[in-house]
Amino acid sequence: MRAALAGALALVSLTAALAGCSSSDGAPTADCPDGVTTLSVLRAEGNAPSDAQLDAYEQANACISFNVTEVPFGQYATKLNVSLSSSNPPDILGVDSPANASFAAQGVLLPLDDYLPDGYEDDVNAADLAGATYQGEIYSLPVQQVAMALFFNKDLTDAAGITVPTALDEAWTWPEAKEAMLACQAQAGAGVTGLAANLFVVTVSNTTYRDQLFLRSAGDPDASPSSSAYKTFAAISDDGTTVDGYVNSPEAVEAATFYQGLFQGPDAVTTTTEVPNQFVDGKACFDLTVAPLVGPVDALSFTAGIAPVPYFTTPIVHSGAVNVGVAARSAHPEQAAAAVIGITTGDVETEWANSNNAIPATASSIAESTVLDDPGNKMMLAELEAEGRPRPVTPSYSQYDLYLAKALQNIALGSDPKQALDEAAQQIDAVLGK
Repeated sequence: MRAALAGALALVSLTAALAGCSSSDGAPTADCPDGVTTLSVLRAEGNAPSDAQLDAYEQANACISFNVTEVPFGQYATKLNVSLSSSNPPDILGVDSPANASFAAQGVLLPLDDYLPDGYEDDVNAADLAGATYQGEIYSLPVQQVAMALFFNKDLTDAAGITVPTALDEAWTWPEAKEAMLACQAQAGAGVTGLAANLFVVTVSNTTYRDQLFLRSAGDPDASPSSSAYKTFAAISDDGTTVDGYVNSPEAVEAATFYQGLFQGPDAVTTTTEVPNQFVDGKACFDLTVAPLVGPVDALSFTAGIAPVPYFTTPIVHSGAVNVGVAARSAHPEQAAAAVIGITTGDVETEWANSNNAIPATASSIAESTVLDDPGNKMMLAELEAEGRPRPVTPSYSQYDLYLAKALQNIALGSDPKQALDEAAQQIDAVLGK
């Protein structure tokens, strides 16, 4: 998710000491008789932990300073793997939430359960907590929350006589949503599409974050675990060993066929051609995206509204968060764990959220923040609390994401949905079986 938010980034590798105690590591001072502990931080550009978060923690903890290495998001995974295997791994690192299980399984993250404040697990969003947990232990802490929502150009929908539901319990089904998109597209005329082009389809990156929702929403988490409906929603077996019969179930194939019809055929409502800022520029009736990519709706040149994500059988949104963790081989595990907790909870998290108009991961910080004044944030949080689910938790998520994203892209471009999903299931199962 953060790759899309970061945008196109130039290759940068920057190491900088942030403002704080000026004494060298270990040098005693009047305020720090045991010296200042310098914690090394590795993060992707534009991602947590931010300078503001680290600065705030330093100001409240005079005997801690940070040394930051920042790289572009596209190079972050490579840099992280190299750093973690080196003789001097970072103390603190950013962790894209779906990668948490992979790092935990490799033993490169420190379990944080013993360091967490009382009540943390009840305070943090349940879907984000599930994504941060592997085999019963918490390995990284979420900083913010984000989810998809259906934004709409109210000027265009009003002109087409369409009333868009804005309450969770009134959300459209996908057939209802497409009917509205077609009507709005016809009324608006040439140059306007019913649904904004999905840049994720064009680039493949993070297609599953948005478009796997089509497949999973065709399932039912309350059905019998042996049923196809349950497997469709789960998207991976409970033991994490297979996706065959899950991502390519009959329900998933039917949903993928509908999904293809958004892009192909006489009733297409969107395009596979990249159209940057299509919704923001008033050239699309609807946009299935995240609030940060739209920006403040009050600043748009038209009246905008926000609706819940449509579904087939079961409403669902994927949770999305950038987490922060501690390297298992950190030279300062206790100080690093305290810092991670300090920047992801309490006043530091609340202040950062207000400054960045981002939804904090904890309910206590949300209650103290102003972020719900933004209607996009308010809708995303409502969805996350009622419908949020982590992306499938597996140490092999990067391969899972790659193969399923490619299948979804091919389906959007016209490939046979069943064949594409069957192939993805075989490719993913080959990885899960290792």
